[in-house]
Amino acid sequence: MNDCLFFGDNQYPKLIKNKPDKIKKPIQFKFENENENENEKQIKQISSGPFATIFLFKNGKAIEYLRDSNQNPKKIQIENIQKVTAGHENEAILTIEGNVFAKGKDIYYKNPKEFINISSLIEDKNDRIIQDVISGDSSIYLLTSNQNVYGIGDNYWGQLGFDSETLQKTEKPILMMKNISKIFSGNTSDCIFLLNSNQELFGCGYNYHGQLGLKEAILQAKVYKLTKFQNIPKGKIIDIKGGFNHSIMLIENENENENENPKRKLYSTGDYKSNGLGKAQDTKIFTEIKSSLFENDDDILKISCGQYHNLILTSKSKLIVFGNNDSGQLGTGNTNNQAIPIQIELPKLRFNEDISNYHISCGAYRSFLYYSPLSFSNLEEDLIKLFRRKEFCDISFKTENGEIIEAHKLILKYRLNQNQENQIEKLQEIISNKSIKESNQIFEMIYSNNSIINPKLYSEIKEIINSNEKIEETMKRIYLNENENEKDFIIERKEKQYKFPKLILIMRSELYRGMFLSVTEDKSNKVTDYSELTIEYLRYSNQNPQKIQIEENIQKVTVGFQNEAILTTEGNVFAKGRTINTENPKEFINISSLIEDTNDRIIQDVVSGYNSIYLLTSNQNVYGIGDNEYGQLGINSDHVFLLNSNQELFGCGYNRFGQLGLGESRKEETKIQKLTKIQNIPKGKIIDIQCGFSHSIMSIENENENENPKRKLYSCGNSVFNGLDKDGHIYEFTEIKSPLFENDNILDFSVGDAHTLILTSNSKLFSFGYNLYGQLGTGNTKEYQSIPIQIEIPKLRFNEDISNYHVSCGHDKSFLYSPSFSNLEEDLIKLFKRKEFCDISFKTENGEIIEAHKLILKYRLNQNQNENQIEKLKEIISKKSIKESNQIFEMIYSNNSKINPILYSEIKEIINSNEKIEETMKRIYLNENENENENEKDFIIERKEKQYKFPKLILIMRSELYRGMFLSVTEDKSNKVTDYSELSNKSFQILEYWIYSNQIKNEIEITQEIIDEIKIGIDYFQLNQTNPNLFDLLINKFNNQN
Repeated sequence: MNDCLFFGDNQYPKLIKNKPDKIKKPIQFKFENENENENEKQIKQISSGPFATIFLFKNGKAIEYLRDSNQNPKKIQIENIQKVTAGHENEAILTIEGNVFAKGKDIYYKNPKEFINISSLIEDKNDRIIQDVISGDSSIYLLTSNQNVYGIGDNYWGQLGFDSETLQKTEKPILMMKNISKIFSGNTSDCIFLLNSNQELFGCGYNYHGQLGLKEAILQAKVYKLTKFQNIPKGKIIDIKGGFNHSIMLIENENENENENPKRKLYSTGDYKSNGLGKAQDTKIFTEIKSSLFENDDDILKISCGQYHNLILTSKSKLIVFGNNDSGQLGTGNTNNQAIPIQIELPKLRFNEDISNYHISCGAYRSFLYYSPLSFSNLEEDLIKLFRRKEFCDISFKTENGEIIEAHKLILKYRLNQNQENQIEKLQEIISNKSIKESNQIFEMIYSNNSIINPKLYSEIKEIINSNEKIEETMKRIYLNENENEKDFIIERKEKQYKFPKLILIMRSELYRGMFLSVTEDKSNKVTDYSELTIEYLRYSNQNPQKIQIEENIQKVTVGFQNEAILTTEGNVFAKGRTINTENPKEFINISSLIEDTNDRIIQDVVSGYNSIYLLTSNQNVYGIGDNEYGQLGINSDHVFLLNSNQELFGCGYNRFGQLGLGESRKEETKIQKLTKIQNIPKGKIIDIQCGFSHSIMSIENENENENPKRKLYSCGNSVFNGLDKDGHIYEFTEIKSPLFENDNILDFSVGDAHTLILTSNSKLFSFGYNLYGQLGTGNTKEYQSIPIQIEIPKLRFNEDISNYHVSCGHDKSFLYSPSFSNLEEDLIKLFKRKEFCDISFKTENGEIIEAHKLILKYRLNQNQNENQIEKLKEIISKKSIKESNQIFEMIYSNNSKINPILYSEIKEIINSNEKIEETMKRIYLNENENENENEKDFIIERKEKQYKFPKLILIMRSELYRGMFLSVTEDKSNKVTDYSELSNKSFQILEYWIYSNQIKNEIEITQEIIDEIKIGIDYFQLNQTNPNLFDLLINKFNNQN
């Protein structure tokens, strides 16, 4: 039986026969013949406007009661409905497939009573999958899966975001705004509110009473242009509902006490008769509604707004009302208007049910409180969605016309009758005699056990399916241990085994959905522990992490708003995204191969901007590809900076907040469409610049005579996110001064969309900016932090050098990580570029000096020739430019000919090009050519029992201790150190093998004593740790042994 309370207008239309036109107290709402159609009348949603009331049921079907008809409700002839919405004289239906069907005189005036597919009218065919829909008073708004918002219908009040003199009405959806995550309005409202992922709110439409709450448009009756709110209350916007002349907003504020739930507050604006503030005049900005009814430990769960009245449902099962009451829609037992919130009496809720399973819905002059539990997340509906998406299908069936229909073996295992044999074969036989439409219906009934989809077809398959219970009942029964055998997967933790049926994990967990339903299904039935689980998520994908299928060796990855780019060691860049490859935005293409100049296609660096990608070639040229709306043709942004070898900085792109740092004189220019030299940058060497959406951070290195180079941070742009704690936006780069890192050096920093991380040489991590998702790591979600604050981080392992760590900001997330030590060539190039411990110099054709490392050259130049390779190299460099010379050394250090193939042909004879350094190390360790390899082991660690020989190069790469010893300007000429007496032979041998191979020998038995000694050894050697690291591998091996 459904559980629905109704009160208010019972005349237009007549919802309950034989009841008064005004129902002043909540009463039970019943459908005609409810007992005969119990399964069909389980309410999922109610939407009510002045002319229609729509009931959506859990089987995906809906009925409508029309105002001018006293007939029985009319069935809506659309299948698979997931949402309904009714405006003043319009209705909209959103289907599971992402289509929207609508009707109404403002939508289709030729036949306003006929539903048409308005999503199919969107001009961009790739933007027709609808994620959400809402009806306004005389307009309908669509939010697409690409996060774009379209409007259709009336625009008299500017509610479509256009001047009504230019556009009065449209019967075709028009694009209103991009990059929006939520849309809000009301069924009698001519306002629209759009919220993006940064919690920036925009609004437009009717504003005579101040119902938009826009301080910026407080005197405008019509707001034609989508305008950004600058004065919204602090916190996360949960919901906004609009009446005809007022609006209410639900905001979630984080409590300081971490043990309490977030506290939600209610804000209102507009007509004083409806807004609940109890004032004698209209309110033009959102103002908090304060009431003892929902103070203290009671929290607001849901809000709803009629034409002039409001309902509030709280966590303590209170229903609170205020506003107009002409039709009894407040449920107070009378028709008196209510200026401030008041609690009304409710019949006892059935089943002692959790109040969160109840919903409220205001019509124009009526109200509903109804029961619509999520139950087990409505598994049947989820399964149908999974079937339609064809995700991880691994079994196919052929219809009577030879068409192929795909399904999932594991789902069929649960849904087909296990008491009979060969059910799959029987199913294949049935499908072979059906059309594609009938076959789809059969599978939907199998997946959901819902015979109502096609009762006639259901009778044909009834014998082969498990029709005795719904999946929800199955899951509840299994959980209650009534059938342990059906729990066919184990998650094993140290303290206990947890058993699950695979099906429930498929429905609940994307990780296990990928594991069990992938084409190469994981046949295991157990995983161990969840103590250190790390996975990555793709925002619009329900799949597990996907391996990037690029054959070449990747050396850098970069992600923008909806684009990705991959730089390989061969110098190619592969990219994907809507602005990169419109035909197939999910497919990587080689964009470097598209550069017109074939001699300029070797890429040295790549960065992703918001909707653009930038390539720096080995010839020091920059190319851009993608969107150019702001003239940005960096990172996380629509603006870009370019630095030349003379430390001259140029910028272009979006500049609304001064994020280009061009100064006060250019602050009115929101788009800088030409690369412009930035004249007022601070003194010093620019180390790095990173860009958020509306701010930029620059790292400058100033040379001090007696100290290490001191790096400082400078910022410009949006005053909320730039870390300067100043009023107004900052239009030129200004130093971020903080006593927290005044005497500390900046090692690394990273900028997200609206937040920043800073890592210093004293192992401190600082953050500032936007924090709604906890991306500042402060332990709360306080909206933003205007100045740098130090955050607590777990103790770094092994007392590792903090310089091995890096920070990385995503759009709204943050990372602190230590990169693996697996690419020696790349590390050597970095060493060369840093010019650290250089001890040999070469002169170019123009007399410029270039420096390198004798010890590196010893390994990288060809030792098999008797001639002096250093002299040969000096001769080659003397005829080259500084740019060519740098490329030559990079190729020598890395053995990567792709940096400049032409130059490589000139040096090929003098360098050791036969093998990579990693291969050299393995060969030396394994002593495949003992005499030759022993000669390459030019450093001895002497212990009492044995001498251990190493090539200095591998110690340089593995150990900070020996890097400093061998590469310092005053190089230690010794080739021996004595003893590591605290380490046993076994422990030292483990370290030796690890230094060479990054592995542990399988036959080694690990004891607690060895683990303790290895910790000492790691500190002695000051080893650069890798991923996986030595200590973790030892612990895992030790645990497995025991």
